[in-house]
Amino acid sequence: MIGKSEHKAKTKAWTALGANIIGTSGYGTATLLKARTSTTQKALDARKSRPAFVPERGIGLTPRLFDALMHGNPAPVEALPSSYLPTISRHVESIAPSKQVFAQYWCPVVVENKAGSRQIMHVDPIVVRSFRRTVAEELQHVRGKRSRMLKRIKHIREEFPHSESSDIAARLRREIDAAKGRADEMLLRPLPESISALHICLEVTPYMLQLELVCQRLVQELPAALAAAGVQRITFSTLSSESSGADALPSLPPFDWRDAEAWSVACEWLSALRAPLSAKASLEGKTQCGFTFGKALRWATTCEAFDASSSPAVMLVSCSKPLDIEACIALARRSGAPLQMLGVFGLSPEDPESGLQELADAAATGSSFGLFFGSAYWSQFVAARERQLQTLEGAQAADSKVLSGDHEIVSAKVFEMRLIERIMLECYSEEQQCEEELTCATRVFERTLVEREDLLSVLRSGRINSHTASLQATMPATAR
Repeated sequence: MIGKSEHKAKTKAWTALGANIIGTSGYGTATLLKARTSTTQKALDARKSRPAFVPERGIGLTPRLFDALMHGNPAPVEALPSSYLPTISRHVESIAPSKQVFAQYWCPVVVENKAGSRQIMHVDPIVVRSFRRTVAEELQHVRGKRSRMLKRIKHIREEFPHSESSDIAARLRREIDAAKGRADEMLLRPLPESISALHICLEVTPYMLQLELVCQRLVQELPAALAAAGVQRITFSTLSSESSGADALPSLPPFDWRDAEAWSVACEWLSALRAPLSAKASLEGKTQCGFTFGKALRWATTCEAFDASSSPAVMLVSCSKPLDIEACIALARRSGAPLQMLGVFGLSPEDPESGLQELADAAATGSSFGLFFGSAYWSQFVAARERQLQTLEGAQAADSKVLSGDHEIVSAKVFEMRLIERIMLECYSEEQQCEEELTCATRVFERTLVEREDLLSVLRSGRINSHTASLQATMPATAR
């Protein structure tokens, strides 16, 4: 009995002591429940995606794509710092609200607010795919409408009288005069000023029809161009197909072109250069016999990287675009060396003008692109036009479909055709915009719009390196 009474007394004492502690400290049951609820609410709020700022535009994104991504369902989420996973021994980037969601399953984009601060947001690939599907349907509709209008314009023009012989003859004479003026055109364009070294790369493939003429023009025009730009050293490299095995760069090591003996050796090397013969299947496009430019471009822009006084420039003379054009564009954006692209008339099955122009646009300030057809091409062009002109002047056929005596076409369908042409201009602008948006969305989906180095730069400092400024310069106007 004594033991039980003592136990009850001790229990009451401890109960009273606990009540006194809770009462004196001010933490009752309701207070503890409220604190627990507040902690839970904070944890839930921490899981929500709340950007630190309101984005106003996307780097490299078109306005419509930016709006679609920012207002998509699910909404974009903020990028989180990478976490080290010991099981795979590597850092893995994660995204809010859960650190267990890997960033490689989402598409990163760089956004900017009014103050110019930049941040990485991750968008759901399903949102990007839905936008691409919508734009693709719009593009198909616009192309169908333009096709119907072209068909109508063709029918209207078939009902018009034929062009008069005097108008055709005048046009042929203008073309002949213009071709004669370009017969003696120069191969080289003015080089950028204040460059110390010029690296010349020549395409040597079966497509290079005028390689001998190009080498002759280089021997004639290079001394004056180099002296005007203040160039001290030059190199020559030949670019051939991958199967040829000619990987030694450069073909002629750097030398001072003002040295008479060194320049004489270079001239002899150029005079002996010949394009390789190829099978008929290669020229018909059944096999690939192009060239790669990325390795030579990387060497030319980095061979004197440790020389602070070096200021290199690269010249490419080719009749086809490089097989690794995308890699070359990426290298050109990162390099500060200007590129001079010279497109030469040749046997390439694909028009290289657009690819070479894009490469020149992606390069540093001072880069340029030009075309060279050669005197043989223009002489044949003039001969063909003169034959057409003689045939036309010898024909005495009268135009029997002229509707008025003053040789003017008077028809109400002319106004219909002009109206259709104006509508087609709007369709063309809309089609171009859809193509740009489709390309931009595809690059976002493939995670190639912003390169990894730029993403890391934004995560570290909130800004993109200087070489990304050239990326925005090459973007479509609607994406800037």
